[in-house]
Amino acid sequence: MFRLAVIVGIAALLAACARPTEEPGTGPLKVSERVAVAFEKYKQEAIPVAFAVSVDGKAYNYFFCPGRPCDTKRANLKALNGCERSSQGVACRLLARGKEIVWNGPVEGLK
Repeated sequence: MFRLAVIVGIAALLAACARPTEEPGTGPLKVSERVAVAFEKYKQEAIPVAFAVSVDGKAYNYFFCPGRPCDTKRANLKALNGCERSSQGVACRLLARGKEIVWNGPVEGLK
C-alpha cells in the first residue's frame, strides 16, 4: 500500500511539472509567416484572450471568448496546451493577452 501511495505521489508531482507556464515568453522571438497571419486573425476576434507561440516561432494556438464572462486563466491554458500539442515538443509561451503583446523581448515578423 505504501508503494502505491509513493507511486501516486510521484505521478501527481510529474503531472504538475508538465503543465505549461502562463508566464509570457522572454528573449528574442522571430515568428513564421504562418504565425504572423494567425496573430492578425486573432486580433480581429470579438474578444481575443490569449495567444501562445512556440519559442522557435513556428507553432501557435489562440483562444478567444465568444461572449462575456470569460475565464482568462482557462483561456491561457487552452492556448498554451494547444500550442504545445502542435509544436512537436518545443515549449510554448504567451505572446499576447488580449490585443497586447506581453512577450518580454524583441518580436520580429509581426505586422
